[in-house]
Amino acid sequence: MSDDKCIGKVTATENKPTTCTSVHFWLSHDVIIRPFDIVRIEYISSDGNGKSYSYAIVKELRAGQKINW
Repeated sequence: MSDDKCIGKVTATENKPTTCTSVHFWLSHDVIIRPFDIVRIEYISSDGNGKSYSYAIVKELRAGQKINW
């Protein structure tokens, strides 16, 4: 995908923290994603002036709770 469309939101909890080797995220209901897809995660600095990115390979899909956002 060549556009910068937001497909979901990263989540980190005490039971499922974000680490240097794993990240958990929720997807918008209209997004189709498969194992081995690559996702880009944008981080915004606390002052709002800088951005950085991490890339992740989807290894596992799980059905979860529906969340409106």
